[in-house]
Amino acid sequence: MRGRAFVEAGSLSTGDTTTLDAPESHYLVRVRRVAAGDTIQLLDGATVRHRATVVRADAKACLVEVGERLDDAVLAPRIILMGIVDSRAVADAVTMASEAGATEIVPVHTARAQASMPPPPRLTKVLRAAQRQCGRAVPLRVAAAIDWATALQPRHPTSSWVASPGAVTAPTAEGPDTGARVLIGPEGGLTPEEVTQARSAGFQALSLGPFVQRTPTAIVSALAFLARR
Repeated sequence: MRGRAFVEAGSLSTGDTTTLDAPESHYLVRVRRVAAGDTIQLLDGATVRHRATVVRADAKACLVEVGERLDDAVLAPRIILMGIVDSRAVADAVTMASEAGATEIVPVHTARAQASMPPPPRLTKVLRAAQRQCGRAVPLRVAAAIDWATALQPRHPTSSWVASPGAVTAPTAEGPDTGARVLIGPEGGLTPEEVTQARSAGFQALSLGPFVQRTPTAIVSALAFLARR
């Protein structure tokens, strides 16, 4: 498989031929160096992924034949409650969370959080690049920012953890994996009062190792823990 390209949602059907737009054609031909006969993947950016074969490698209008639909991995809910960080760290967090299997990031206004998230066009660009890299059919969802009190309210999935440097042990789970949410602090971390409030709201303390991690790294560490459950 030589590369991935995006098409309009709802436009993929096995056996059809389709012409990719100029940006996607340029990416495949000039960046990925695909040639006629090469196998690629087509993503509609929403739910669908197909194998495809390049018929004509044209940097302005690449022609491809749509092959079989590819099943995506079924992910249990993996929700990251993320204290808002600066724009560059948000981009890293979104990219790494997407590639590591998170289903949703919910930005949270914590005591040490940054004031705002990057603008939607920037987030869309980052999400598209991450989806192209990892090949997931269903993209990571970035929700609207919420306040601290809302973040602590019970919701599905009910399995909830808060990343806590110095926590003695990581929690264990029993029964089927029905999903989880993990509260990750911003750069500077959660305040002691916030950790106490989260624990009182039913969040279990989650150890991510012996060292203090940046928010994007902590997100990946938490998702790696959940993948081993």
